[in-house]
Amino acid sequence: MSAITADDATGHGRRPRADPPHRRKLAAVPDPEPQPIRRMPFVLLLVGILGVGMLGLLVLNTNLQGQTFQLRALNEQAQELANQRNQLQVQVDQLRTPAYLIGRAAKLGMVPNPSPAFVILPDGRIVGSPQAAAAGQLPEWMLKSAAQIQHDQETAAAEKKAADAARLAARTVTQQAAQDAADRAAAAKKDATDKASSTSTGPGGR
Repeated sequence: MSAITADDATGHGRRPRADPPHRRKLAAVPDPEPQPIRRMPFVLLLVGILGVGMLGLLVLNTNLQGQTFQLRALNEQAQELANQRNQLQVQVDQLRTPAYLIGRAAKLGMVPNPSPAFVILPDGRIVGSPQAAAAGQLPEWMLKSAAQIQHDQETAAAEKKAADAARLAARTVTQQAAQDAADRAAAAKKDATDKASSTSTGPGGR
């Protein structure tokens, strides 16, 4: 056995190990030269994307315009249907009026019963004395429609207004005639007084 020196124990004094003959030394790699960017494909790609976007926007705008026209046509159709519904509702209301129903019933030969009877439930008691209605018992106003009744009322109101105006005019004429007669009487009385005064102051009255 050989003794180990202090230099060998601490690592100092060791001889460097020789590299194997097959190992190469590392060297710095030079930076690669930048290759030129081909701009033509990139420009074509941008133009293609822009064209597709414009085409999609045009299609979307055309579709929106078509839907707008369709919505306007549907709104007009809905308005026409609403007006037609209102007209039909007015006709239904007119057909439901009592005057129209009475007129239709009269044309069918039906007459109202002036002596109706009522059955009281649940005991079945009859109140009233039922009698058959005659054909000539239908009042005249029941045979008229609502328009005819309104026309008759307006005519009666106009006639009453004309009669009131005529009475007022006659009263005015009477009052005017009375005033004229009073004025003439006062004038005659004044003339008589003047003549009497002139006679009393004449030669025979001195």
